[in-house]
Amino acid sequence: QMHSNLLLGELQDWANSCPGDCYELRDASGQLERGLVNLTDRGYKIPANRTECGDLRAAEPPNYTFWRCYEKPRLLHKANIDTETGRYGLGNIFKEPHIHARNNFFDFASVYGDLVGEGPFGFRFSGHHLDINYGFKADGSVDDLPVFLGHNPLVVPGTTPPVVRSHDDEPIVDDRGHEYLSWRSFAGLSMFPRAVHLVFGAARPLNNQSFIPLKMWNSTSWWGGLELKSGKNIKDYPHLDMSTMEEEDFGEVWELIAYTLRFSRGHRGTESEKDLFRAQGRLVWTSDHPPEEYMPSSEADLLEENFYYVRAETDEWLFFVMINQLFTVVAETETTSHLHSILVKRSMVNCDTACCPPYLRVPMEDDPICAGPDHHH
Repeated sequence: QMHSNLLLGELQDWANSCPGDCYELRDASGQLERGLVNLTDRGYKIPANRTECGDLRAAEPPNYTFWRCYEKPRLLHKANIDTETGRYGLGNIFKEPHIHARNNFFDFASVYGDLVGEGPFGFRFSGHHLDINYGFKADGSVDDLPVFLGHNPLVVPGTTPPVVRSHDDEPIVDDRGHEYLSWRSFAGLSMFPRAVHLVFGAARPLNNQSFIPLKMWNSTSWWGGLELKSGKNIKDYPHLDMSTMEEEDFGEVWELIAYTLRFSRGHRGTESEKDLFRAQGRLVWTSDHPPEEYMPSSEADLLEENFYYVRAETDEWLFFVMINQLFTVVAETETTSHLHSILVKRSMVNCDTACCPPYLRVPMEDDPICAGPDHHH
């Protein structure tokens, strides 16, 4: 997982250090045309260096500028998706190395609780695409949830930056001091083949009746997933009852859930959670295609610009896995995928310090920003 973060850092560094030109998106709304489109067709060149191009993108209101490398690979950063149109917005590649530095200098450990006596205490390790929590209770038991896991890139772009060499055939590296070693080592490969395999297996039991169209969801970036609009939940729609699934089908879905659970639990047992999802589980899914047109069954499906989301809930717990290109660095002529998965208590889902829709949290009347009938914590 940490290696994946370092590799993503290399993609971001190349996109911000390559010689190139500044372009402005032709679509004034900032939405990207679907599919693999040459960057010269997405925008038009404007006279600005890299710094000026980044300043234009950061302006208010924004100018939808991006940087086009002279040499391949030419990269683009995608932002959130419009669930009504199925189109991604143009991200800001210029700020990614600063606000989302993808390396092991930006991971965080927290220890809290009773560190002296015999009371409960906890440990948390979090960073980009990982969040592991352990609560050590006073009775000696251990709670290892919630857990969050993400993979990006799930499949690594096959075209790598050119390595400039001297007359003595020695690599000449740029001032960032690297040669994109991770990227070149994994070029064109799936970094997480087991995750890919499990996604295919869990797709087989899904059907048209458990499909909720993408336009019925909001893409909520604060927790990296989707929320049904207007405060609705899975029970308001047709869904798969996991207690009635064939044993083999349930096993495929459970293995996908267990993949995330074992990220924090390791080799300890998962039977209690398995039994709970078997007895209470409700399963739905969505995509940016009609259900009869898309169901991932090969790696090629993940290399296309597809949005795929599976969600399972019990009365207490929520799990989802999502494969898409949200907030992802993609190449001009080849796509990659971004995976998020989480297992968390439903009662813990909130916006942290952000303002949320009313159905998510109770009002904080002492909050000067979010107090009132329309804003909740």
